[in-house]
Amino acid sequence: IHDLQAEFDSNLAEFDKKRLTIITGEYVPTEEECKFEHVDPAFPPPSEPKEKGIPHFWPIIFHNFDMISEMIQEADEPILNHLNDVRYVILTEPRVS
Repeated sequence: IHDLQAEFDSNLAEFDKKRLTIITGEYVPTEEECKFEHVDPAFPPPSEPKEKGIPHFWPIIFHNFDMISEMIQEADEPILNHLNDVRYVILTEPRVS
Protein backbone atom coordinates (compact mmCIF):
# COMPACT_ATOMS: atom_id res chain seq x y z
CA ILE A 1 0.00 0.00 0.00
CA HIS A 2 2.86 2.33 0.84
CA ASP A 3 4.51 1.86 -2.57
CA LEU A 4 1.19 2.47 -4.32
CA GLN A 5 0.64 5.67 -2.30
CA ALA A 6 4.18 6.88 -3.13
CA GLU A 7 3.58 6.22 -6.84
CA PHE A 8 0.20 7.95 -6.78
CA ASP A 9 1.65 10.99 -5.01
CA SER A 10 4.40 11.35 -7.61
CA ASN A 11 1.67 11.48 -10.27
CA LEU A 12 0.04 14.38 -8.43
CA ALA A 13 3.13 16.58 -8.80
CA GLU A 14 1.79 18.16 -12.01
CA PHE A 15 -1.47 19.06 -10.30
CA ASP A 16 0.47 20.59 -7.40
CA LYS A 17 2.44 22.76 -9.85
CA LYS A 18 -0.71 23.89 -11.65
CA ARG A 19 -2.45 24.65 -8.33
CA LEU A 20 0.53 26.83 -7.37
CA THR A 21 0.34 28.82 -10.62
CA ILE A 22 -3.40 29.40 -10.09
CA ILE A 23 -2.98 30.42 -6.44
CA THR A 24 -0.20 32.90 -7.27
CA GLY A 25 -2.03 34.28 -10.31
CA GLU A 26 0.56 33.17 -12.85
CA TYR A 27 -2.17 31.19 -14.60
CA VAL A 28 -5.84 32.13 -14.93
CA PRO A 29 -8.10 29.16 -15.71
CA THR A 30 -10.29 29.46 -18.77
CA GLU A 31 -14.06 29.66 -18.46
CA GLU A 32 -14.29 26.07 -19.69
CA GLU A 33 -11.91 24.90 -16.94
CA CYS A 34 -14.08 26.61 -14.33
CA LYS A 35 -17.28 24.73 -15.18
CA PHE A 36 -18.34 22.24 -12.52
CA GLU A 37 -21.28 19.86 -12.41
CA HIS A 38 -22.05 20.33 -8.72
CA VAL A 39 -21.98 24.08 -8.17
CA ASP A 40 -23.58 25.29 -4.95
CA PRO A 41 -26.09 28.05 -5.85
CA ALA A 42 -25.41 29.66 -2.47
CA PHE A 43 -21.92 30.54 -3.75
CA PRO A 44 -22.22 32.06 -7.23
CA PRO A 45 -18.97 32.54 -9.15
CA PRO A 46 -17.43 36.01 -8.81
CA SER A 47 -17.96 38.35 -11.75
CA GLU A 48 -14.46 39.74 -12.21
CA PRO A 49 -11.61 38.91 -9.88
CA LYS A 50 -10.34 41.94 -7.98
CA GLU A 51 -6.82 40.57 -7.79
CA LYS A 52 -4.87 37.81 -9.46
CA GLY A 53 -4.66 34.39 -7.94
CA ILE A 54 -6.41 33.18 -4.82
CA PRO A 55 -5.42 35.34 -1.87
CA HIS A 56 -5.16 33.58 1.50
CA PHE A 57 -5.80 30.16 -0.10
CA TRP A 58 -3.83 28.11 2.45
CA PRO A 59 -5.08 29.90 5.59
CA ILE A 60 -8.64 29.29 4.39
CA ILE A 61 -7.87 25.60 3.80
CA PHE A 62 -6.21 25.27 7.22
CA HIS A 63 -9.08 27.01 9.02
CA ASN A 64 -11.56 24.61 7.40
CA PHE A 65 -9.59 21.51 8.45
CA ASP A 66 -10.53 20.78 12.07
CA MET A 67 -7.27 19.07 13.10
CA ILE A 68 -5.20 22.03 11.95
CA SER A 69 -7.58 24.89 12.74
CA GLU A 70 -7.45 24.03 16.44
CA MET A 71 -3.69 24.60 16.44
CA ILE A 72 -3.69 27.99 14.65
CA GLN A 73 -3.08 30.91 16.96
CA GLU A 74 -3.58 34.62 16.29
CA ALA A 75 0.18 35.15 16.00
CA ASP A 76 0.27 32.58 13.17
CA GLU A 77 -2.11 34.50 10.89
CA PRO A 78 0.37 36.98 9.33
CA ILE A 79 2.77 34.14 8.51
CA LEU A 80 0.06 31.89 7.07
CA ASN A 81 -1.04 34.69 4.74
CA HIS A 82 2.34 34.47 2.98
CA LEU A 83 2.03 30.77 2.12
CA ASN A 84 1.81 29.95 -1.59
CA ASP A 85 2.61 26.26 -1.66
CA VAL A 86 2.18 23.43 0.85
CA ARG A 87 3.12 19.86 0.04
CA TYR A 88 3.98 16.64 1.77
CA VAL A 89 6.37 13.91 0.69
CA ILE A 90 5.94 10.19 1.26
CA LEU A 91 9.36 8.64 1.69
CA THR A 92 9.95 5.61 -0.50
CA GLU A 93 12.75 4.33 1.71
CA PRO A 94 12.28 3.82 5.45
CA ARG A 95 13.93 6.35 7.71
CA VAL A 96 16.94 5.13 9.64
CA SER A 97 17.24 6.39 13.21
